[in-house]
Amino acid sequence: MKSMMYFLIILIFIASCVSNPLPPSFPKCNRKQADFDDCFSKAVADTISQLKQAYPKVGIPSLNPLVIPEVTIGAGTSAVQFTQNFKNIKITKLTDFTSLKAKMNFDKKVLYIEAEYPEINFDFEYDIDGKILMLPITGKGPGLMHTEQILLKLTFNLEESNNHYKVVQTKAIYDKIGHFTIHFDNLFNGDKVLGDNVNNVINENWKDVLVDVKGGYEDAGAAVFHSIFNNLLAQVTISEIFAVDKQVVNRKKCLCQSTILCLLRSSNMVPILVVLFIGSCLSTPLRTSKYFLKNLAEQNFPASSFPKCNRKQADFNDCLSNAVAVTFRQLKQPHPEVGLPNFEPLTLPQVNIAAGTTAVHFSQNFKNVKANKLTEFSSLKAKMDFDTNILNLEIYYPELSFTFDYDVDGKILVLPIKGHGTGSMANKNTLVAITYHLEEKNNHYKVVNTEMMYTKMENFHINFDNLFDGDKALSDNVNNVINENWRDVFNDVKSGYEEAGAKVAESVFSSLLSKVTASELFGEP
Repeated sequence: MKSMMYFLIILIFIASCVSNPLPPSFPKCNRKQADFDDCFSKAVADTISQLKQAYPKVGIPSLNPLVIPEVTIGAGTSAVQFTQNFKNIKITKLTDFTSLKAKMNFDKKVLYIEAEYPEINFDFEYDIDGKILMLPITGKGPGLMHTEQILLKLTFNLEESNNHYKVVQTKAIYDKIGHFTIHFDNLFNGDKVLGDNVNNVINENWKDVLVDVKGGYEDAGAAVFHSIFNNLLAQVTISEIFAVDKQVVNRKKCLCQSTILCLLRSSNMVPILVVLFIGSCLSTPLRTSKYFLKNLAEQNFPASSFPKCNRKQADFNDCLSNAVAVTFRQLKQPHPEVGLPNFEPLTLPQVNIAAGTTAVHFSQNFKNVKANKLTEFSSLKAKMDFDTNILNLEIYYPELSFTFDYDVDGKILVLPIKGHGTGSMANKNTLVAITYHLEEKNNHYKVVNTEMMYTKMENFHINFDNLFDGDKALSDNVNNVINENWRDVFNDVKSGYEEAGAKVAESVFSSLLSKVTASELFGEP
């Protein structure tokens, strides 16, 4: 939706710069004037304020209301588990912003717009069927949404050819939204009790809903505005958009700027829809993956039982995969001479993970973490690209298990959770992909960046002992809800676990690389 706003704004901007077709009331600015950005901002604001009516001759629609025939948004990943089908959308208050800033960077060909709205309203027809916040939701009929205190930021990346601009990329950020309420009429075939209950739950947890669907709305809006703005740019030359004559026009005459503002308002409407969509993610075994990398490096180390491969052999990657696998399986005991710890179990003194954005609303503080079954993978592939200095690992585990001491206090899946004690987690059929970006200097490798993806996990089960000061009924209920909705929990904290694990793995692998030369690892180049 934000992208759509961007496009509308840009369309207006371009149209206003076209001296002949643009309405004379649209201000215009000269790119050579010293106060161009100020003039441009005021011009865009002035233009958008005039869009309470349409200007069909220059392809600019009315922004009060802005009418969108149809929008389809895919399901979210946690709170919103249904496809959103909206028709006959009418957005109002897009011309009623309280502040607007516009800036054009002619060297980089980037247009920036930032607009703040006290409120934006949406009316629509909907057709939905799925789950929201773990509750079933189904129905079709009219609906409305009211949003407050919205800050919309748009960025258009342009390219120039034959005196015309073209949008090559559009980004929209719903930087702030103070509050929103939504109401779906006629849910559950008109059952008022059920309908009111679901609407109330949505509005009580509006931030969770908002976070889960932002990305989908941004993508939809971007596609709409990209198309509209490019269509307008194809009809208007750069010279018409930004005057280049010697005369510096008065700010009140900044035709081009006002045009952009009009478009901005239209884009604001998009960001509001965007507010409904945001996504999240999560993953736990990153540390494991980094230790795997260390093992790879150690294949050529002094430990005599570690296999070694030469980079010049034709089957090097097959040899490397086998060598890493053999080395890994030997880590049921530590190898202090090369700095490799015991992997059965792999012990981490402390791990702190920040709160998620949807399902997990608390910081996770774990101590005495022990990871088991890291040497019991069913397949392992390793590949080293010596041209790019990138090492890739892919490891498949039938099962991984973890024990830990925990201390948590917050909310999970809309439920309160509080306690400290021992806990355990088991993951099944897990595929871990690890990428190490290396640099070579003085016959030594160094890790400059590490990426880890939890590309597959079929199930995980977690249990927190002693929740709520040992209240078994409450503890069992919360643990059951978490495990019944494990995908939502998993997706919300993946990135936090990946970052924490990457730091641990990088520290260990870097320590090992500092002791072993590149020649010892992979033979002479």
